[in-house]
Amino acid sequence: MNDGGWITYTGSIPAFGEGNYKVGYRSTDLAGNVESIKTIEFKIDKTAPVLTVQLDNTSIWPANHKMVTIHATLNSSDAVSGVVSVVLTSITSNEPDSGQGDIGANIGTETTSFSLRAEKGRIYTITYTATDKAGNQSVTSAIVIVPHDQSGNH
Repeated sequence: MNDGGWITYTGSIPAFGEGNYKVGYRSTDLAGNVESIKTIEFKIDKTAPVLTVQLDNTSIWPANHKMVTIHATLNSSDAVSGVVSVVLTSITSNEPDSGQGDIGANIGTETTSFSLRAEKGRIYTITYTATDKAGNQSVTSAIVIVPHDQSGNH
């Protein structure tokens, strides 16, 4: 395994921990004939990817009922199998929709921009999900607020 010495197994092979593996194998029959070496390479990945979400604007002002475009910078990594996707999973609000469509986003896509309505007292939660090639996922959220006023208090 991984260019190490040969080990004779007569039963099943032990379980593998997380990592990258290159396994050479061959069989020997009862007459002592040895087949040519075959190899297989695989990765065991049990760890979710790392994901950070940074928004270009985390506070919308003025609260003028207009739609404001927000841009997200996504940084993801996965040491073993690699990241296959980072998707905008949801955008929620602490208040009911104003009836004008307060969230403009392509949920379920890899978009990095979306629009939010500048309504006083709103707290929007933006959630992205990173998935690695092994199917492990991590979920990261960021917040955008629309303050009641410019005092800094929400």
